[in-house]
Amino acid sequence: MKLPPFVHHATPDLRTFDEVMRALDMPVQIVAGGTDLFVLMKQGLASPAHLVSVKNLAECGGITAGDRWLRIGAAATLSEIGRNSDVGRVVPALRDAVTLVATEQIRNVATIGGNLLQSKRCIYYNRSRQWRETAGP
Repeated sequence: MKLPPFVHHATPDLRTFDEVMRALDMPVQIVAGGTDLFVLMKQGLASPAHLVSVKNLAECGGITAGDRWLRIGAAATLSEIGRNSDVGRVVPALRDAVTLVATEQIRNVATIGGNLLQSKRCIYYNRSRQWRETAGP
């Protein structure tokens, strides 16, 4: 399956991100890793005209910690979270959980923000329109 056409906007800073978002007047999807979105696009379940990347925005990434708290940026990858010693110290269950998600290659690009905000996981709705029509009501 091929991806439908789209325009990718890599935004290196918040100012550029804001300019791009204000200039676009059509379906826009904000992405960091985009691993789930690309599958949906290939299946014909999503077709945003524009993808606006926040992957390189410093404000959206990184992990900082205090004695009993964490701040994990939405663009932090699952691999970053799994390797971070502060995550292991403050919330070891989170560190353990992210190491069990998908394969290492996917964890290297999948972000925590994308995992929290992903679309439907229902097996019926995550099929192409053609498959759903064939399956009947």
